[in-house]
Amino acid sequence: MRSSIEKWCSVFNRKIRTEINRRCSKYGLHEANFFYLIIVDEHPGISQNYLIQTIQREQSIVTKHINHLVADGWLRKDVAKNDRRKNELFLTQKGRDVIPVLDQIMEDISHESVAGLTDNEAETLEKLLEKAAKTYNV
Repeated sequence: MRSSIEKWCSVFNRKIRTEINRRCSKYGLHEANFFYLIIVDEHPGISQNYLIQTIQREQSIVTKHINHLVADGWLRKDVAKNDRRKNELFLTQKGRDVIPVLDQIMEDISHESVAGLTDNEAETLEKLLEKAAKTYNV
């Protein structure tokens, strides 16, 4: 018997990504790059390498998205004072201004995505997804 974990994770992920894209598109953002702004807001000065490790994506993909966000005025890259080989990432004013909107979008989608679950089930789902993601080595 085939496992349907992959199917339901894929369906759930796709629905969430589609909704993020729909709501973020009016700001010129999408599901592949809005999350970078959230992380940089939570960790001002984060290095690009640490960001890559945090979100577990290919370096070339992250670099492409970061460069796009810099070019569009959402982020700025500064050379690290203690290590000239590293870039530190910071939100621009434009980036800081959109964070409350992104926070609200994430909160709304989080609630909507588990609307059919009890609070306890939603909490359990989140804990199980986090645990599975942390233990799955690719």
